[in-house]
Amino acid sequence: MKKTAAIILAIITVLTAFTACSNIEYDDGSDEPDIYNSGTVNSEQGSDAASSASGTDDSSAAIDDSSAASEPESVAGTDDSSAFEDVSDTGAGLDFANGLIILGDRCMESFGGTYDSANYYAQVVAQYKKDLGDSVDVYSLVAPTSSSIYLRNVVRDGVDFYEKYGGSQAEKLDYLDEKFEGTGVKSVNVYDALYSHWDEQIYFRTDWHWTQLGAYYAAEKFAEVAGLDFKKLDSGYYTKNGKYNDDGSPKPFLGSLFNSAGSPAVLRDNPDEFFWYDFNHTYSVDYYDVETGKTLKATRDTCNLHISDEYNSAWYMTFLDADNNLCKINTGTNNGKTAVVFKDSFGNAFAPLLMSVYETVYVVDIRYYTGNSITFCKDVGATDVIFALSSFSAMGGNCKKIAEMRSR
Repeated sequence: MKKTAAIILAIITVLTAFTACSNIEYDDGSDEPDIYNSGTVNSEQGSDAASSASGTDDSSAAIDDSSAASEPESVAGTDDSSAFEDVSDTGAGLDFANGLIILGDRCMESFGGTYDSANYYAQVVAQYKKDLGDSVDVYSLVAPTSSSIYLRNVVRDGVDFYEKYGGSQAEKLDYLDEKFEGTGVKSVNVYDALYSHWDEQIYFRTDWHWTQLGAYYAAEKFAEVAGLDFKKLDSGYYTKNGKYNDDGSPKPFLGSLFNSAGSPAVLRDNPDEFFWYDFNHTYSVDYYDVETGKTLKATRDTCNLHISDEYNSAWYMTFLDADNNLCKINTGTNNGKTAVVFKDSFGNAFAPLLMSVYETVYVVDIRYYTGNSITFCKDVGATDVIFALSSFSAMGGNCKKIAEMRSR
C-alpha cells in the first residue's frame, strides 16, 4: 500500500509540473493573459486558482482588485544594473523544451506574474493585518523563482532574458515593498539575500523549487526583519543530511523540470545534490490529513520524511511530508511565540527553519485549507502570521485562495 501511494504521489508531481510548464506567460505584453479570468495557472496555483480574483465573498472586505494599477514606469532600487553583474551571460548553450528554458545545465520556468496581481495580493494581506489587529505581526515573504536570478544579464539576439522570461521579479518584489508601506504588514524582501549567494546551491537545476539552503537564507532575512534571534548554520543547531551513497557522493536527483523538459541529456548528466538540515534537538510534528486538515494522521519526531530512492523526482516531498492541509511543529523553543505560516510548496522547506525562533509553528497550505484562516489564527493564539509563498502564488492566481480563506 505504501509503495502504491508513493508511486501515485510521484506521478502526480510529474504530471502537475508538466501541465504547468506548458502554460507560459510573459510580462512584456506579448500574449499576456488576464490573470483573473484566463484560467492559466502555474504548478503552485492549483487547478482552479486563476478562474477569478475579483475579491472575496465577504462584502465587508476592503479588497478591490479593480484598482490594480498598470505596470509602473520604474521601481526604485533596481535600476543599478551593476548590482547584478556577478551573474552574467557566459555563452552557455540555450534551448527551449516544452515551454521551459534550459541554459547550460540549468532548467527554469518562465515567469508571468503581473503588477495587477501584486496589487491584489498586497490588498489581501493588508486585510489580514486589519482583521488580526495590532497584537499580531503579519509578514509577507515572497520567494523569487530561479529564472529571476540566473537570467540576469543574459541577452541573446537582442532579447533580454531576465525581463522577458524572468519576469523582472526583483522590480516586482520592490513594488510589493512599496505597496505594503503604511499597512502594518512587514514585507520581507529576500531577493538580494538570495542573489548574493547565487553561486551556491540555492535552487535546484532540475526542479523548480529552491533548496533548503535557499530557504535558509530567506529565513535568516526574515528573522532579521522580525528582530528574532535566529540560529545560524554554523551554530551547531543543524546537521546537513541528504541522499548520499556509501562513499559520501550525492545520489543523483532529477526533479520535475527534468521530466517536463523531456529528460534531456544535459540535465541527466548533471543531476542535483538533494539535501536537508536535521535539527539537533527534540521536537515533534503533528501531521493532519489533506482533505479536511482536522484528522491527525501521525505525530513524528522529524520534519524530514524518508522518501524511497526509487521515487527520485518526488524527493522534495521529504520536507514536511509534502503538501498537507495543516501541520503543527512543537519546537521545544520555550518563548511563548506562535507562528502561523500560510504557504505553497516553497514553504515546505522554509517553515521548519523557524524552529529556533518560535515555540509553535502551524503550517497551513493555502491550496488545500478548508477553514476560516482568521478564526484559525485567533484560535491558536498566533503572535505572528507569515505568508511564505513563491512569486507564482503571490503574483498569480493563488492570491484568490488567500482571500477565500479569510471569508469562509
